Amino acid sequence: MSKLGIGVIGAGHVAWIGHLPWYWEDPRVEIRAISDVIEDNAVQAARRWGVEAWYKDYHELLTRDDIEAVSICTPTWTHQEIAVAAAQAGKHILCEKPMARTVEECDAMIEAARQAGVKLAIGFAKRCNPGFERVKQIIDEGRIGKPYHLDIHWNLYFPPGSPESKSFSEDRRVGGGVLLDNGTHYVDTFRWWLGAEVDTVFAEISKVIPGRAFEDEATAILRFKDGATALLDMGFNRVADVEASGWDQRLPYAWRFTEMGFVYGEKGTIY
Repeated sequence: MSKLGIGVIGAGHVAWIGHLPWYWEDPRVEIRAISDVIEDNAVQAARRWGVEAWYKDYHELLTRDDIEAVSICTPTWTHQEIAVAAAQAGKHILCEKPMARTVEECDAMIEAARQAGVKLAIGFAKRCNPGFERVKQIIDEGRIGKPYHLDIHWNLYFPPGSPESKSFSEDRRVGGGVLLDNGTHYVDTFRWWLGAEVDTVFAEISKVIPGRAFEDEATAILRFKDGATALLDMGFNRVADVEASGWDQRLPYAWRFTEMGFVYGEKGTIY
């Protein structure tokens, strides 16, 4: 059986942790080329993952006949352009989230893939996370009865002016802040767990750090078409605890990250 030829567009952090190592370990696929507008990024990634070809211009990668699918691991504002070009080149697409900045950009990506007859998938990795899969299994087995409310509290710390803060909330090209970047994960996860679509949304957003271009704190309340409700609490501002136990000072707690949630059902609760 021949291996699936993969091209990775964008060789930054997300490619290194979420795409390249998993392709590299999978015997069914082979990374054929990597591209990045920063030449050194492409060179270093190609060297690390044993890839012979690298490019600065992703269009050169798309011309290769031995590449059947691509991962798009570039900033959000580039997703539509690259996805449309990849579809027109006949490549299947795995695009990092958030899919794009607007509904119109998303629709353009979908239409390009439809016209080209290629698959377009978005990197909602929580659907492949064993813990989140276990929650889905418990719900589907009926062990908590019908879920009526879901709740997620997600927060980490991006110091103002840091590369992460610039990438996710200070660069206007990104199109949105914490709700766009990470809230999308949980909207998708809750849709998956419930097997239902969102009906109504109420949200409030804030800028805790005034210099940021987009929201760094967000709260959203969703009602699904099956009647369930959900709360999303998102932020980029989780500074040090006022009081903390010795346990809380150990990694991973010391790096100021919160991901805590509940699924409430008629017969039980998942925490």
